[in-house]
Formats: sequence, C-alpha cells, structure tokens
Amino acid sequence: MQRMSQGTWTRRALLAVVLGAAVATTVGSTQAQELPTGAGRVVKKVQLMALTGTNEIKYKVGLIVENNAGKIPQP
Repeated sequence: MQRMSQGTWTRRALLAVVLGAAVATTVGSTQAQELPTGAGRVVKKVQLMALTGTNEIKYKVGLIVENNAGKIPQP
C-alpha cells in the first residue's frame, strides 16, 4: 500500500466533510418542504381553481362593463 501524504489526506477528509454536509442539508430541506402526495395535489387543484375563477370573473365583469359603457358614469 502507498502512504498518503499529509496534503492528500487533508484534501480527501475535507472533500468528505463537504460532500456529507451538502447531502445532509439537501435531504433535510427537501423533506421539510415536501407535502404528502395527496395534500400536494389538493393544494395544486385549489390554486388552479382560484386562478380560473379569478380570470372568469374578470372576463365577465369586462363584458358587462363593455356592454353597458353608455350607462356607467365616467369620473
């Protein structure tokens, strides 16, 4: 077996520590942010419904304002 020099050993140890820390922080933050599968789908569905409803209301109000432009007093 070859003997590792002090510099080689230090670099390998430092690399192992950095890789370990990176993996630990990635796994910890990912698990904290994830929702259970069913809850994630429900959240996405509600967000989509809210966006769709808002756009539909804006469209219908726009049509009402356009059709009644002469009846609405201007400021």
